[in-house]
Amino acid sequence: MGRDRDGAGDGDGTDDAGARASPDDPVTLADLAIETTNIALREFYCPPSSQTGMDAEEIRTYSERYNDYYSDEHQEIEEEVGATLDEDGYLTRDEMADVLTWKLDNQPGRRDRYIGMMRSTPEGFVRRVTEAALLPKNPTIQLQTLSSIPGVGDATGTVVLAFYQPATYAVGDRYMVDALLGEDRGFRRSDYSDLLEELRERNPGEFDLRTIEKAYYRRYQEQHGIV
Repeated sequence: MGRDRDGAGDGDGTDDAGARASPDDPVTLADLAIETTNIALREFYCPPSSQTGMDAEEIRTYSERYNDYYSDEHQEIEEEVGATLDEDGYLTRDEMADVLTWKLDNQPGRRDRYIGMMRSTPEGFVRRVTEAALLPKNPTIQLQTLSSIPGVGDATGTVVLAFYQPATYAVGDRYMVDALLGEDRGFRRSDYSDLLEELRERNPGEFDLRTIEKAYYRRYQEQHGIV
Protein backbone atom coordinates (compact mmCIF):
# COMPACT_ATOMS: atom_id res chain seq x y z
CA MET A 1 0.00 0.00 0.00
CA GLY A 2 1.81 3.07 -1.25
CA ARG A 3 0.90 6.43 0.19
CA ASP A 4 0.72 8.38 -3.08
CA ARG A 5 -2.26 10.25 -1.76
CA ASP A 6 -1.25 13.87 -2.13
CA GLY A 7 -2.58 14.21 -5.66
CA ALA A 8 -2.54 17.26 -7.90
CA GLY A 9 -1.83 20.83 -6.96
CA ASP A 10 -4.15 23.26 -5.25
CA GLY A 11 -6.01 26.14 -6.82
CA ASP A 12 -7.07 29.42 -5.31
CA GLY A 13 -10.81 29.12 -5.45
CA THR A 14 -13.17 32.02 -5.25
CA ASP A 15 -16.18 32.42 -3.01
CA ASP A 16 -19.07 30.70 -4.77
CA ALA A 17 -21.49 33.11 -3.16
CA GLY A 18 -20.35 35.85 -5.55
CA ALA A 19 -20.63 39.56 -4.77
CA ARG A 20 -22.50 40.50 -1.63
CA ALA A 21 -25.88 42.16 -2.06
CA SER A 22 -26.46 45.68 -0.92
CA PRO A 23 -28.18 46.07 2.49
CA ASP A 24 -30.98 47.84 0.64
CA ASP A 25 -31.68 44.93 -1.72
CA PRO A 26 -34.96 43.22 -0.86
CA VAL A 27 -34.73 39.64 0.38
CA THR A 28 -37.61 37.54 -0.86
CA LEU A 29 -38.88 34.18 0.30
CA ALA A 30 -37.58 32.78 -2.97
CA ASP A 31 -34.08 34.08 -2.13
CA LEU A 32 -34.22 32.43 1.30
CA ALA A 33 -35.45 29.18 -0.21
CA ILE A 34 -32.62 29.15 -2.75
CA GLU A 35 -30.00 29.87 -0.08
CA THR A 36 -31.41 27.17 2.20
CA THR A 37 -31.33 24.69 -0.67
CA ASN A 38 -27.74 25.62 -1.52
CA ILE A 39 -26.64 25.09 2.08
CA ALA A 40 -28.36 21.70 2.20
CA LEU A 41 -26.73 20.65 -1.09
CA ARG A 42 -23.28 21.70 0.11
CA GLU A 43 -23.71 19.72 3.30
CA PHE A 44 -24.98 16.70 1.36
CA TYR A 45 -22.26 16.62 -1.29
CA CYS A 46 -19.44 17.94 0.88
CA PRO A 47 -20.04 16.43 4.32
CA PRO A 48 -17.46 16.93 7.06
CA SER A 49 -14.76 14.30 6.82
CA SER A 50 -13.59 12.28 9.80
CA GLN A 51 -14.36 15.03 12.29
CA THR A 52 -15.25 12.85 15.27
CA GLY A 53 -12.52 11.60 17.54
CA MET A 54 -11.76 7.98 18.35
CA ASP A 55 -11.24 6.33 21.69
CA ALA A 56 -8.31 4.03 22.44
CA GLU A 57 -10.10 0.89 21.26
CA GLU A 58 -11.03 2.49 17.94
CA ILE A 59 -7.47 3.70 17.45
CA ARG A 60 -6.22 0.15 17.99
CA THR A 61 -8.86 -1.31 15.67
CA TYR A 62 -8.33 1.04 12.75
CA SER A 63 -4.53 1.08 13.02
CA GLU A 64 -4.57 -2.74 12.96
CA ARG A 65 -6.77 -2.61 9.85
CA TYR A 66 -4.19 -0.30 8.28
CA ASN A 67 -1.49 -2.85 9.04
CA ASP A 68 -3.60 -5.61 7.47
CA TYR A 69 -3.11 -3.86 4.11
CA TYR A 70 0.50 -2.85 4.80
CA SER A 71 2.78 -4.88 2.51
CA ASP A 72 5.83 -6.58 3.98
CA GLU A 73 8.05 -4.62 1.59
CA HIS A 74 6.71 -1.23 2.70
CA GLN A 75 6.77 -2.17 6.36
CA GLU A 76 10.41 -3.26 5.97
CA ILE A 77 11.24 0.09 4.34
CA GLU A 78 9.68 1.98 7.23
CA GLU A 79 11.57 -0.05 9.81
CA GLU A 80 14.93 0.08 8.02
CA VAL A 81 14.77 3.80 7.21
CA GLY A 82 13.76 4.56 10.77
CA ALA A 83 16.64 2.50 12.16
CA THR A 84 19.12 4.17 9.78
CA LEU A 85 18.00 7.66 10.75
CA ASP A 86 18.22 6.74 14.41
CA GLU A 87 21.70 5.22 14.11
CA ASP A 88 23.36 7.33 11.40
CA GLY A 89 21.36 10.55 11.52
CA TYR A 90 21.08 10.83 7.73
CA LEU A 91 19.95 9.00 4.59
CA THR A 92 21.90 7.93 1.52
CA ARG A 93 20.52 8.16 -2.00
CA ASP A 94 19.59 4.47 -1.89
CA GLU A 95 17.66 4.97 1.34
CA MET A 96 15.91 8.07 0.02
CA ALA A 97 14.99 6.04 -3.06
CA ASP A 98 13.33 3.57 -0.70
CA VAL A 99 11.33 6.41 0.86
CA LEU A 100 10.15 7.53 -2.59
CA THR A 101 9.28 3.94 -3.45
CA TRP A 102 7.18 3.69 -0.28
CA LYS A 103 5.41 6.93 -1.05
CA LEU A 104 4.80 6.47 -4.78
CA ASP A 105 4.82 2.74 -5.44
CA ASN A 106 1.33 2.86 -6.94
CA GLN A 107 2.50 5.44 -9.49
CA PRO A 108 5.58 3.82 -11.06
CA GLY A 109 6.11 6.54 -13.68
CA ARG A 110 6.08 9.32 -11.12
CA ARG A 111 8.09 7.22 -8.68
CA ASP A 112 10.84 6.48 -11.18
CA ARG A 113 10.99 10.08 -12.38
CA TYR A 114 11.38 11.45 -8.86
CA ILE A 115 13.95 8.83 -7.93
CA GLY A 116 15.91 9.78 -11.04
CA MET A 117 15.78 13.45 -10.06
CA MET A 118 16.98 12.63 -6.57
CA ARG A 119 19.79 10.39 -7.82
CA SER A 120 21.00 13.19 -10.11
CA THR A 121 22.32 15.00 -7.02
CA PRO A 122 25.59 14.08 -5.29
CA GLU A 123 25.51 11.47 -2.54
CA GLY A 124 27.00 13.91 -0.08
CA PHE A 125 24.27 16.47 -0.74
CA VAL A 126 21.49 14.01 0.14
CA ARG A 127 23.33 12.99 3.29
CA ARG A 128 23.96 16.55 4.44
CA VAL A 129 20.43 17.73 3.73
CA THR A 130 18.75 14.82 5.49
CA GLU A 131 21.10 15.24 8.43
CA ALA A 132 20.37 18.98 8.63
CA ALA A 133 16.60 18.36 8.43
CA LEU A 134 16.67 16.41 11.70
CA LEU A 135 18.24 19.24 13.69
CA PRO A 136 15.48 21.89 13.98
CA LYS A 137 12.30 21.24 15.92
CA ASN A 138 10.14 23.29 13.55
CA PRO A 139 8.28 20.95 11.13
CA THR A 140 7.91 23.67 8.50
CA ILE A 141 11.65 24.29 8.41
CA GLN A 142 12.31 20.55 8.37
CA LEU A 143 10.08 20.06 5.31
CA GLN A 144 11.60 23.07 3.60
CA THR A 145 15.05 21.59 4.16
CA LEU A 146 14.13 18.14 2.83
CA SER A 147 12.40 19.60 -0.22
CA SER A 148 15.70 21.11 -1.34
CA ILE A 149 16.52 17.61 -2.60
CA PRO A 150 15.24 17.30 -6.19
CA GLY A 151 12.32 14.87 -6.40
CA VAL A 152 11.48 15.15 -2.70
CA GLY A 153 8.30 17.09 -2.03
CA ASP A 154 6.74 18.14 1.23
CA ALA A 155 4.50 15.07 1.53
CA THR A 156 7.52 12.82 1.01
CA GLY A 157 9.36 14.86 3.61
CA THR A 158 6.70 13.97 6.18
CA VAL A 159 7.42 10.30 5.47
CA VAL A 160 11.08 10.80 6.40
CA LEU A 161 10.12 12.53 9.64
CA ALA A 162 7.43 9.97 10.53
CA PHE A 163 9.85 7.10 10.02
CA TYR A 164 12.50 8.94 12.07
CA GLN A 165 10.37 9.70 15.13
CA PRO A 166 6.93 8.06 14.92
CA ALA A 167 6.08 9.26 18.42
CA THR A 168 6.36 12.87 17.29
CA TYR A 169 5.65 12.92 13.56
CA ALA A 170 3.14 11.44 11.11
CA VAL A 171 2.67 11.11 7.35
CA GLY A 172 0.83 14.06 5.86
CA ASP A 173 -1.10 14.22 2.59
CA ARG A 174 -4.41 15.29 1.09
CA TYR A 175 -6.40 12.52 2.79
CA MET A 176 -5.18 13.60 6.20
CA VAL A 177 -5.91 17.23 5.37
CA ASP A 178 -9.49 16.24 4.60
CA ALA A 179 -9.82 13.84 7.53
CA LEU A 180 -8.39 16.17 10.18
CA LEU A 181 -8.77 19.69 8.82
CA GLY A 182 -11.98 19.13 6.83
CA GLU A 183 -10.54 20.52 3.59
CA ASP A 184 -10.62 18.45 0.41
CA ARG A 185 -7.43 19.67 -1.26
CA GLY A 186 -3.78 18.86 -1.63
CA PHE A 187 -1.29 18.86 1.21
CA ARG A 188 0.61 22.09 1.83
CA ARG A 189 3.75 22.59 3.86
CA SER A 190 1.91 24.99 6.14
CA ASP A 191 -0.60 22.23 7.00
CA TYR A 192 1.90 20.00 8.74
CA SER A 193 2.03 21.69 12.12
CA ASP A 194 -1.78 21.81 12.19
CA LEU A 195 -2.03 18.11 11.33
CA LEU A 196 0.40 17.17 14.08
CA GLU A 197 -1.50 19.31 16.57
CA GLU A 198 -4.78 17.66 15.57
CA LEU A 199 -3.25 14.22 16.06
CA ARG A 200 -1.88 15.19 19.46
CA GLU A 201 -5.29 16.47 20.54
CA ARG A 202 -6.96 13.25 19.34
CA ASN A 203 -4.52 11.00 21.20
CA PRO A 204 -6.28 9.10 24.00
CA GLY A 205 -2.92 9.15 25.74
CA GLU A 206 -1.10 5.93 24.95
CA PHE A 207 -0.22 6.04 21.23
CA ASP A 208 2.47 7.55 19.08
CA LEU A 209 1.34 9.97 16.37
CA ARG A 210 2.17 7.56 13.55
CA THR A 211 -0.26 5.01 15.01
CA ILE A 212 -3.01 7.61 15.37
CA GLU A 213 -2.39 8.78 11.81
CA LYS A 214 -2.70 5.17 10.59
CA ALA A 215 -6.05 4.86 12.35
CA TYR A 216 -7.52 8.07 10.92
CA TYR A 217 -6.18 7.27 7.47
CA ARG A 218 -7.71 3.80 7.51
CA ARG A 219 -11.05 5.09 8.76
CA TYR A 220 -11.00 7.73 6.02
CA GLN A 221 -10.34 5.02 3.45
CA GLU A 222 -13.29 2.95 4.63
CA GLN A 223 -15.63 5.94 4.83
CA HIS A 224 -14.78 6.98 1.28
CA GLY A 225 -14.55 3.53 -0.33
CA ILE A 226 -10.82 3.83 -1.02
CA VAL A 227 -8.95 0.57 -1.35
